[in-house]
Amino acid sequence: MSSLRLWLPESYRRREEEVRARGAVVAVTGRDVGLAPMTDEEVRDLAAGLVVETALPLLAGLALVLGSVSHQDHAELRADQVRAARALLPPPYRQRAIGYLEAGRRDMVFNQEQLLVAMRLVIEHGQPGPSGQVDQMRLARLLLGLTDIMVSGEEFNASAEDAAVSLALRRVGLARAEQARYELARWYDLLITRARAAAGTEGSMDLDRLFRARTGLAIEDFLGIAWFHAAPLRSPHSPAELTGAGFHTVLAQLQLKYRDPDTAAAAARLLIADVPTQRARFRRDTASLHRSSLRPFWEYPYVRLDSGRILPFSSGLALNRGIRGVYHLLIDQAGLTGVTGVNDLTSFIGRLHEEYLTDLLGRALSSGRHGTFVSEADVMAASRRTDKPPFDAAIIADGTLVLIEMLTATLRLATFESCDPALYQRDFDRDFKKKVRQLVRAVEGVGNGTWTIPGAEPASVRRVVPVLASLHPFPLFGPMWTRSPRHSPRRPSATGPW
Repeated sequence: MSSLRLWLPESYRRREEEVRARGAVVAVTGRDVGLAPMTDEEVRDLAAGLVVETALPLLAGLALVLGSVSHQDHAELRADQVRAARALLPPPYRQRAIGYLEAGRRDMVFNQEQLLVAMRLVIEHGQPGPSGQVDQMRLARLLLGLTDIMVSGEEFNASAEDAAVSLALRRVGLARAEQARYELARWYDLLITRARAAAGTEGSMDLDRLFRARTGLAIEDFLGIAWFHAAPLRSPHSPAELTGAGFHTVLAQLQLKYRDPDTAAAAARLLIADVPTQRARFRRDTASLHRSSLRPFWEYPYVRLDSGRILPFSSGLALNRGIRGVYHLLIDQAGLTGVTGVNDLTSFIGRLHEEYLTDLLGRALSSGRHGTFVSEADVMAASRRTDKPPFDAAIIADGTLVLIEMLTATLRLATFESCDPALYQRDFDRDFKKKVRQLVRAVEGVGNGTWTIPGAEPASVRRVVPVLASLHPFPLFGPMWTRSPRHSPRRPSATGPW
């Protein structure tokens, strides 16, 4: 037995085996390379020995390069991580980490959450002064120690389901839900094109006025500015590409290209924070590091150093702020307009979302080659009813009936910040479980003839697929949905009504 195994708790090894069995990636930790377990205070002390102007650009650059590459499988991920470990880890950590990666026992050394928490600690505790040579040993111990804390902080005595939920909540805000060019176009269509076309109709809201009251900018100006900032450093695949894109200078130079100083100031207030501002925000977070809030990164994805350099913390967070951030800024302002302001806004955006998806699916299936789209209005007409069905649309294809319910609900920021399965359960019960039950009623209603779907005879339907079409990203794996209702309607009969 190796000396490393002498002090590893059995629960740690079980959790490692569970994670591997689920197909998830496993990180190299400090204990893997021979470091003793660290406390929060010890990693804070390590960060306090680093210079902000030196360590922060290195960490941000690594996050940009690693975040720009997509991997087809774990082998590709490990190959990239081996290259990064050779460049950044000093001996003896380098050889031990690479040994784990090349043997396939671990999949990564560096990850976005680890790098963000390290940047948080450097901002919070790092030293002032000019850029110089980084203390590579100290930085490596900081990063590996943080991974150790994140792993050991996942409460090995918790159920596997709760641990998986906590893990997902910590990461769901970091990942890109879709390609930025498509997401940008979708939100533009929703919040600008469709919202303006709906002006004067019942339940509509002036989103332009609401957004300008919050930010001093038009929605399209903010979207353009956010893209303008994110584009230069969006997808560097190597340190050389990052340097060639002007990593150290390009964003500071962009601030000089605004024609209107008021627009420049408004954009900076929404996207960029200086080191003292971020330090003050992080110091208000007293949670353990493994539950460290990433909200300051979401709200200000760029940092201005004392030298004047402006750096992004992550391409994904910068794009999230510039695209999905429009929705959250509207929600913030709506909350100031009255008791029902947020509900009025989400109802209006929900209507626009339903119209958008109805138009999109109708166009996509217009030829009939891949299925037939049936709108809510089609169902109401065929059913000869004036009340709405418990689903928003349907698709018929080769004996399969897809029932679609559209929703705009999302998890609360407090849930993401705390990574608390109990708060997730609260949000799920409040907004998602009722939608799942609604789809159960939809299947039953179509099966018993309450609702008629043109072109779908119950005897011809072999399979029913209920779908929740969400406006916002939602983690799609088992443990997040085990809290949904476990009952389901009867299967359709092969010879008659369900």
